[in-house]
Amino acid sequence: METITKKLQDIKPYKNNPRFNDAAVQGVVYSIKKFGFNQPIIIDKKGVIVAGHTRYLALKQMKIKEVECLVLDLPEKKLKKYRLADNRVREYSETDWDLLKEELRELSEGLEPIFPEMDELLKDYHSTVDNDSLNKADKKLRTNIENRNAEAVDYRNVECPNCHKILTIKSK
Repeated sequence: METITKKLQDIKPYKNNPRFNDAAVQGVVYSIKKFGFNQPIIIDKKGVIVAGHTRYLALKQMKIKEVECLVLDLPEKKLKKYRLADNRVREYSETDWDLLKEELRELSEGLEPIFPEMDELLKDYHSTVDNDSLNKADKKLRTNIENRNAEAVDYRNVECPNCHKILTIKSK
């Protein structure tokens, strides 16, 4: 495995990527602007993305010209298995809502929110001290996450294979 700097235009999305990443792109753009680009895109020897499609779309939207990449030199079958594992394994994890509440409570005490849309949620956590109020704010957070996940299926970005322009289309 080696790390290289590669022109973004020379990186190719994996054509069989089964994920709809579009709802996360704006959050990744914000994160990169706020915290820097800290997680390289993983590509194969041909420049095809193995892991990092959302980061790729965010960087493209930001008009970044070059990016750090990790190049995996694995047989095609192992690359496919890695792609699936990277995208699906996280689905087996669960959120510890009590720990999340504590993190949000700490963030609400003078620190900037992680994403702009969390402003209102952080205000809810900051203004609450009893468990009943925290549970209401927690329910609001869960609803927002569920709504965002439901909206994520409505639209997706696709890259034109000829001009490499990103187009937003309505998915089925």
